[in-house]
Amino acid sequence: MVSHRGATRKRKAPQPNIKVEPPLVVNCICCHCGAVFNPGEVRGRYLNRACPSCNGNLAEGEYDSAAAAISDEIAEVSGLIEESKAAVEKWKTWARRFRLAIFKPINRVFQNKADTSMKRCSELSDRLTAKRRRLYALAKSRYYVSEWYQLTRIPLIRTVVEPYTINVGYGPAGKWSVSPTDSLTSGITAEIQVFMATLARIRDESSQLCEARLVPNIYLPHKQRSVRAERLWSQIDLILLTRQAAFVIEVKRRRKRVLAPAPFEEIWSTTDGSLVDAYARGVLDCASSEAGFTDESFALNQNSRHAIALSEVCKDYPFERIYEQVVYVGTDSFSTDCKGFVDNVNVSKLGRSVADFAGIIEAECARLDSIVSQSRIDDLGEELVETYGDLNQKRGQLHAERIRKMNRV
Repeated sequence: MVSHRGATRKRKAPQPNIKVEPPLVVNCICCHCGAVFNPGEVRGRYLNRACPSCNGNLAEGEYDSAAAAISDEIAEVSGLIEESKAAVEKWKTWARRFRLAIFKPINRVFQNKADTSMKRCSELSDRLTAKRRRLYALAKSRYYVSEWYQLTRIPLIRTVVEPYTINVGYGPAGKWSVSPTDSLTSGITAEIQVFMATLARIRDESSQLCEARLVPNIYLPHKQRSVRAERLWSQIDLILLTRQAAFVIEVKRRRKRVLAPAPFEEIWSTTDGSLVDAYARGVLDCASSEAGFTDESFALNQNSRHAIALSEVCKDYPFERIYEQVVYVGTDSFSTDCKGFVDNVNVSKLGRSVADFAGIIEAECARLDSIVSQSRIDDLGEELVETYGDLNQKRGQLHAERIRKMNRV
């Protein structure tokens, strides 16, 4: 661009459109003392979150115990409501039998009993509503005091920046759950599920992963080779730091049948179960696009780049001690012929089977010697979150916008 004076001026690049989410207004309740507080007021650090009022432990299990007690009370009150409803019908039936004027005094007795039962039923219903609200408040509080939220600051509801809603709650069995409402939250909730499953092992003193460090939603710098064609960061779903090794975890949710043959150089998916059966029987020599499968091997390449990015910013682990783990969530089926790492790479699923990713990581750690101290793991986790985390939710916006621009080039 040339000015009237003949001086050349560079055209300014448009500034990224960073939206601002309204301040988060959430009231959490303590599962011990019932105090109300903001998520930002939670005391303590990783694995040691505490109530700002009573200093009680706010671990996920504490909320689950409190929720289990309320679930029992809900079941009890629900039973009393059914008894009261039955009593109402019983006394109304007797009142109808004595509806003639000659039996008016007896009819009034039965009608009064029916009214009393109806009043009790209404009181019990109000009590049930209050307990259900309390149970939901515990479920929501469990999320906002959890390690996941404290380390990511990803809220359950967004109204401006890519609006979404994530549902949480306690089921009939008292089990906490998180569920998506659209494609955007589907990916987020899959990451939450993997994070929570890993955290359960970390809190288990008998686990090989006890006291390991979880670092979710990290944006590591990406080397820029071109102004137009490169992304700003390598966004990593989850990093697991143990005394033996570091694990870079990529999470994928698929409502498909996933096939991951060793040595984990390719991943295939399909919605046709007969193709997977044919492959398992040896009728199909290999999975391929010609055979009707969809190639999902990009997840392996993506996670390989993430491992390289981690090795460049974290020198505590030699590259041979950085492992690449792809985890599938919500698949119709998952098939693999290997239940371990091959050249530091593994593809597995979230679940209770032998292909469960957490068990595979535990087995790998069990066979390795320790190379990093526990104190260094703790410090390194804090450093990664503070330096590369997205606690203000801005890097995620820039990252998504840059990817959209790349796709338009």
